[in-house]
Amino acid sequence: MSRFAIILILSFSALMDLHAAGQVADSLKTDNVVFTTDTTAHLAIDSGKADSVIQFARKFIGHPYAYGSTSGKSFDCSGYTQHVLAGFDVKLPHSSSGQFTECYSIMVNEVQKGDLLFFTGRNSGSKTIGHVSIVTEVHGDRIKMIHATTHGGVIEEWMNDSKYFKPRLLHAGRLKQMPQVAVESKKAEEPVKQKKKSKKKRKRK
Repeated sequence: MSRFAIILILSFSALMDLHAAGQVADSLKTDNVVFTTDTTAHLAIDSGKADSVIQFARKFIGHPYAYGSTSGKSFDCSGYTQHVLAGFDVKLPHSSSGQFTECYSIMVNEVQKGDLLFFTGRNSGSKTIGHVSIVTEVHGDRIKMIHATTHGGVIEEWMNDSKYFKPRLLHAGRLKQMPQVAVESKKAEEPVKQKKKSKKKRKRK
């Protein structure tokens, strides 16, 4: 077999492999829901579902804090998130660190409604997760959260304004069990090129 024929066969085989890879990639997308092993930089919790979670979570504002409690009448931090999300078929362990393992790790500037924030406990210098909250609003770099606290029970507050929790923020997470949709990336708009009007030289009479 000539060298030219071998090159043709190898080239055709490579093209077929690329085509097959494209078909596999397309099969992973269905109705805007993306199944991926990525840490969801381009995924978000369905906004309708997030709004329902937040509306339900707010019903418990004012309920007292009680260590180890998930009764619905009182809560600790992870017991509160566990109780709220159980109403939406999301099963979480009763520990803030355990709940982080049920999340995709995301950057704080990617946080959206329905995501979770994780904090260290009393020791602000520690890197161990000891507290969890649910994000309820995001306005620019300002994040509002709802959580069960030792000092006020279930409260909603701006994380950025909290002298206690802001310096203790460790991680942000997006729940794997919540329905997620693809976020369309905004393409940079190309500047419209205006056609230069050609100046016609007038002929002198």
